[in-house]
Amino acid sequence: MPKSESLFPDLPKDLTKADSSDLLVLEKEIRAAITMIQENDEEFLAGHTGDEVLAELKAGVEALKEIVSVMDGRAEAAAQAEKEKAEALAEVETLRPLPDEPEEVTAEVVAEEEPVPDESSEPDAEEDGAVVEEPKELELVTAAAEEPKNPAPAAARIVVQESKVTPLRAAGGLDKVQYGTELDRMGLADAIVANARRLGKPAPGGEVRQLIATLEFDFPEDRVLDGKNGQGNEEKIRKVIPRQTGWGEAEVDSKSLTAAASANFLCAPPTPFYSMPNFATTARPVRDSLPSFRADRGGVNVPEATTIGDITSAISLIDQDDESAGGTFATKSCQDLDCVEYTDTFITTIAHCRQYGNLQARTWPEKIAHENALTMAAHARTAEEYLLDRIKSLSVNVTNGAETLGALIYMVDGIVKAKYGITSRLRMDPETPFRVLLPAVLPDLLGLDNVQTQFDRFQSEEQLVSYLRSYDIMPSFYIDTPTTGDSQIADAAQAAGALEGLPDTIQYAIFPEGAFLHLDGGSLELGIVRDSTLNETNEFQVFGESFENVARIAPAQAAYWVTSDLCATGQFPPAGTARTCD
Repeated sequence: MPKSESLFPDLPKDLTKADSSDLLVLEKEIRAAITMIQENDEEFLAGHTGDEVLAELKAGVEALKEIVSVMDGRAEAAAQAEKEKAEALAEVETLRPLPDEPEEVTAEVVAEEEPVPDESSEPDAEEDGAVVEEPKELELVTAAAEEPKNPAPAAARIVVQESKVTPLRAAGGLDKVQYGTELDRMGLADAIVANARRLGKPAPGGEVRQLIATLEFDFPEDRVLDGKNGQGNEEKIRKVIPRQTGWGEAEVDSKSLTAAASANFLCAPPTPFYSMPNFATTARPVRDSLPSFRADRGGVNVPEATTIGDITSAISLIDQDDESAGGTFATKSCQDLDCVEYTDTFITTIAHCRQYGNLQARTWPEKIAHENALTMAAHARTAEEYLLDRIKSLSVNVTNGAETLGALIYMVDGIVKAKYGITSRLRMDPETPFRVLLPAVLPDLLGLDNVQTQFDRFQSEEQLVSYLRSYDIMPSFYIDTPTTGDSQIADAAQAAGALEGLPDTIQYAIFPEGAFLHLDGGSLELGIVRDSTLNETNEFQVFGESFENVARIAPAQAAYWVTSDLCATGQFPPAGTARTCD
């Protein structure tokens, strides 16, 4: 991130004129930035010095205060307005209601009561000296054209139908969101952002899926079939089925309906379900945790790095007595340069190939897509296991732990001791960032350990990550396993009977950032392959391969592979009992 880029969003010049929804979005973004500063998020703070981060943090806090002040002021004003509105409406209720209006007599009724004159016999203009008026046909026609007006109902009689909005509710297994919590627009956005960070960035061409929220709604009463009310169900069905023989408004013989149902068979075949769910992921957490470099020449030649321990005769210490004695006592030593060994590291080919029939692809493409997705997930697993094996073979293999105490105690014990050993032997800066590759099962194991103890320790993966970061240790959680030692993943299948337990031996790597490099030789994805041989059998192949490896450029003492004996017992040392130190 460039230094000129601010860690916080810019505020409008006049907050009082900004829309409340925009202010709420700004508040969310500022709080998220403050959280990442608090967690020392390296990616977020990249390119900023400590002084710049502190200045940005202070400015962000002041901006947050301004937004909260404006939002609180608007909330108070809205509450006051609602209060005054309720008081005004209460006064209206104390007034007398409008009197009922009398029913109007329409002109149509009057027209029916009066005799209609016979247009064929016109009366004389004068009869016995009396003037006879012509019938008011125009008035009658006009009056008849007017619609009768019904009196408006009283306000108390008006029933307002409130629309029921079905809320979104948080799904299970999310970070920072309790299961079943009702989510508004911003709450849904927060849940998506928080869990996207936990799942990590998907591999190129892959995807990461996580159920965030569910929407539940009730069927209307007229669409619910009651198992105890057959006649009522029949009436509900009759209303929605188009009229045909035996349905609609025609009478239905309930006995014949029951007899037909008791036959319990279908002549038509059921609807086929062609799609197949894919639960496997192509994520590559081990590869993504290492700095990756292109190996255009198929590999690298790495010299064995020397350490401070290799400096044996380059330093001289001569005090006053030695200087006075002269001779060999005052001679300064000088260490020669010894050539070191070089290690060639070549990229390794990891290929995938599937063969299908042409007719299979044309008639069931969903199955072919499903198999290809599973193949790429298997390719990712093989590649990750290979990288783990390489890191393990290039590290100093050590052990720790015991099943006498809780898992958390020996987990922290191993990480702290390992970091101390590396930084001390290489005389490193104590604030040097470290990387630790942990199995994905570890947070679950520590959580199980936590529920069996009386103390409130780690309760989530996020808290474990935050704890390790406080020691300048950046954790990455791998989802596969090295091929040697105890497996870090479950067996291929769960047999009937007791549930299989968590692994009681945890394998992990710890090293300074940059100690290992991921060598990326690219990939070759040919896609569909056809040749004369495959054409003869009416088949084709889907082929591809990746080229990669791991090289250690740090000294051998810079990387440890720890095999730790852990058990989620929740046990802790009794009061007054001291642990045995090495």
